[in-house]
Amino acid sequence: MVSLSCIGVLLLGACCVCAYVPLSLEAVLTRVKRAPLASGAGDRRLRIVGGSKAPIEDVPYQVSLRYLQTHVCGGSIVSHSWVVTAAHCLDWYPRNAELSVRAGSGFLSAGGSTHEVFFYHLHEQYDANGFQWDVATVRVRTPMVGPGRSPIPLATVKSRWPSPAAGPIVLVSGWGYLTAKGHVVDDLRVVRLHAIEHESCNSTWEGYVTPDMVCAGGQGVDACDGDSGGPAVVNGVLLGIISWGAIECGSGLPGVFTNIAHPSVRNFIHRTTML
Repeated sequence: MVSLSCIGVLLLGACCVCAYVPLSLEAVLTRVKRAPLASGAGDRRLRIVGGSKAPIEDVPYQVSLRYLQTHVCGGSIVSHSWVVTAAHCLDWYPRNAELSVRAGSGFLSAGGSTHEVFFYHLHEQYDANGFQWDVATVRVRTPMVGPGRSPIPLATVKSRWPSPAAGPIVLVSGWGYLTAKGHVVDDLRVVRLHAIEHESCNSTWEGYVTPDMVCAGGQGVDACDGDSGGPAVVNGVLLGIISWGAIECGSGLPGVFTNIAHPSVRNFIHRTTML
């Protein structure tokens, strides 16, 4: 995935010297916005539509994950040193120094604090084609503490995705597109979605929703491009990670989230962060 430009020649045991060349910002944004490979249900890609502005104090766990100082994905503070996000936000394996996290601000362009990334982990079974096990953990170099910076409790393996009958209780947030053909916004936004039963969601997406995924949505409300990796919260607990959905955000098709309560996902987070 990483671009390398070799400037030496491997000959008679001589070492080939390669210079690291980072992916362009344009290439990264295109990559992060891509869809899982289609499997008969039409085009789909990552997927706040139909929401409202919110101060960071309402969702103090929300962060912006940045590549070359530009927002590419959301994430969630789970301790003063750790962020949980989506694996597809990092699956070209950028260098740590190219990444940063902004915390403590509801604005992409100002405020809060910026934290260098020390290292990160992608789930070892992550499937870049199907977006299975779409989870990553990011360790920052300096503590994320202060106003507007607070960790959110993680789901346990006993946690359950809510019933659709519970109403619009899945809270998602981010700086993503306001419409399907929009652009990333500067003001943080939130929206509440209805949980959708796994069987129904899987049927809609023609078998593409695996057990490590959960679904939520509603007509005219959704997460959208730029929200990927961000939180899906139920009753103050982080139950999901924004992963993928319809190209036409807010079309009524279910949005798909990584299921943090799935044993493999939850165990990965514990193994890499001790949380």
